[in-house]
Amino acid sequence: MTELTTNQKKWVEALESGDYTQTTGRLKDESGYCCLGVACEISGLGTWMTQDEVPGASEYASKHDIVFQLDEGTRGWTSTSLIREVMDWLDIRTSEGGYNDGDSEDGYIKDQSLIIDNDSEDMSFNDIAQIIRDNAYELFHQRLL
Repeated sequence: MTELTTNQKKWVEALESGDYTQTTGRLKDESGYCCLGVACEISGLGTWMTQDEVPGASEYASKHDIVFQLDEGTRGWTSTSLIREVMDWLDIRTSEGGYNDGDSEDGYIKDQSLIIDNDSEDMSFNDIAQIIRDNAYELFHQRLL
């Protein structure tokens, strides 16, 4: 089993804390967060704003979207997947939280992601936290000690 870093542990613990209401389709909306939105929230790397408050976001984000804007002095925002700075903070491989979930029934490798788990598979934050622990080797970059 792969050991989680401090930031990865913070994320898993936040998902299990019961402090965050779960939503789907966006990192954050008026009803809560997706699992990746929780990572953005606890990273301390930015703030949540409406798309109207972020220059250039209205061209890409839907009206009234809540977007994660990096702190002042940096450029970058997102509403649906992890932004590079949060990816680096977590040391996660993909912006969707991609991992391999074994072989499918037809013998092909089954690609999976935390976005799918959160939005389509109807998994709870506790279930997703366990998936992160069980698939850490595939989710995160590995560092040589």
